[in-house]
Amino acid sequence: MSAIGIAPAPVHTCDEPWLHDHAVMKKAGSIKIKWWAAILRLAGVGMLCAIWISCSREPLFMQAPGHQEERLHTVSTGDVTFTVYPGAFHSLRFVVPPGHKDADLKGHFSVVSEGAEGIKAFLLNEEDYASWQKGYTTYRYYDSGRVRQAYLDIPLLAWSAGAYYLVFDNQSHATTPKTITANLNLTYSVMWWPGKKE
Repeated sequence: MSAIGIAPAPVHTCDEPWLHDHAVMKKAGSIKIKWWAAILRLAGVGMLCAIWISCSREPLFMQAPGHQEERLHTVSTGDVTFTVYPGAFHSLRFVVPPGHKDADLKGHFSVVSEGAEGIKAFLLNEEDYASWQKGYTTYRYYDSGRVRQAYLDIPLLAWSAGAYYLVFDNQSHATTPKTITANLNLTYSVMWWPGKKE
């Protein structure tokens, strides 16, 4: 009876070392990707924090106004008196804010000097006021002509925000100083809601 020999199982050895190196590199690459992802997340959180701190004085999202109402504003000169000498002029400045509604300049003035002739009064915007002082002819929102007294009611349209000058001109053929009394009021409406800065 012959003996039957059992051959040992074959042992596989890694005869190709580059396969092992490839597996190690693949694992290391995966770890690096995870680290970079974590770093990017931290950087993103840091940027959000910086934005939040820089915007902390103002809300990131503006809340739409709820209750709104029109508020009437009046800017008054009160009773003023001034003298305009021959060859000179005197001006009163008024400012109409952006977003106004129904702006209007009302009031009156009078020449109170005895025996003095009348005076010219006219209203210019800021650009035309500068041009007029250089000798240019400009548009006038109001022109009284030469008078001793007048009542004003000058509407200013919604697009007419800015500075205006009511000029009392005593330059043309004037020989005497003129003392003027005036009381003028600029009125306008603006929208208001809780939290709005005035």
